[in-house]
Amino acid sequence: MIEIKQYKKVYITSIYEKTGGPKTLHQLAEFLVNQGVDVYMVYFENVGEFVSKDELLYEINGVKMAPSIIDSEDNLLIVPEANADILHQYKYIKKVVWWLSLDYYLMISNAYRTKRKLYLKNIPFVFYPAAYLYFKLTLHERQQLSDSDFQEVFHLYNCKYVEDYLKKKKVSLNHMHYLCGPLEEYFVTLDEKEIKKKKKNIVAYNCSTAKVNLKYVNMVINQAAKLNSEIEFVPIKGMSREEVLKTLISAKAYLDLGVFPGPERIPREAITSYCNIITSTMGSCNNNEDVPIPLNYKFDIRRKNIKKIAKKLVDITINYEKYNCDFEEYRKKSKKQFYSFHDDIRNTFEIN
Repeated sequence: MIEIKQYKKVYITSIYEKTGGPKTLHQLAEFLVNQGVDVYMVYFENVGEFVSKDELLYEINGVKMAPSIIDSEDNLLIVPEANADILHQYKYIKKVVWWLSLDYYLMISNAYRTKRKLYLKNIPFVFYPAAYLYFKLTLHERQQLSDSDFQEVFHLYNCKYVEDYLKKKKVSLNHMHYLCGPLEEYFVTLDEKEIKKKKKNIVAYNCSTAKVNLKYVNMVINQAAKLNSEIEFVPIKGMSREEVLKTLISAKAYLDLGVFPGPERIPREAITSYCNIITSTMGSCNNNEDVPIPLNYKFDIRRKNIKKIAKKLVDITINYEKYNCDFEEYRKKSKKQFYSFHDDIRNTFEIN
């Protein structure tokens, strides 16, 4: 654990986008400043370069912005794993990595990004060697943590999936602590009876090309549509925040066949909106602690499973009430994360 009040300034870095990760980082900043900590948000682009902004991404009284970081033993720096490459620039400041999306960190390696470019551009196999070398040399280098870095910095993990990764990296238990960003209060106070009155034969689904094989998802959706023409399939794409909330409230089922790099926000919002849910087995879905739903709702992303997933999806939508109780454990876990968040921060940073 870290005694945070011994530090004069606490810097928290974030990209300037209203998505799950930045929301979580600002939730931490808000709580810390309310405890009398001098907190500064520092914004960066995806390539790790700091950017100046006129106002905070989320309006929080007392939190300041800084265009740079003062490297001093008196200060503390908290970065998401997406920004871990900047840690090599600082020698004296106390460093903390908050692991919000493990798979994103693993995907920023040049080797992975090079292979992904080859795949997306459909380059013929015969040209792979030359194309691989070209992309590897021209991509912006992202410096990842070395083995010694893993031992030196303090780590915050948000799920068992990340905890297991840190243990494989031989991070000692006294250099890591659990801290998971919560949902908004709106989701944990929803009235079950009132919400279920609004449910329709709608399946909401994740179609983020960054996280799912969209071609595979579309094959599942098309197969399910053949089985039952009364179901409406709604992709979570290009929606305002209000539209996402409205969709999840109306949907009886939520389909997410993507990678779960951590405790994903929208699946938790879906489960607390009393949706039935089907997931992949990738990332944090691949254990029963992070996504505690029965195994028959988790599927390997294989062609042979397309019809099975479609059949299950139609079943949990049409027979909604029959299966909704199967997701109660996941619902309780998601709500508990909201109520325990402040206590978890206190324990992590030794705040009385």
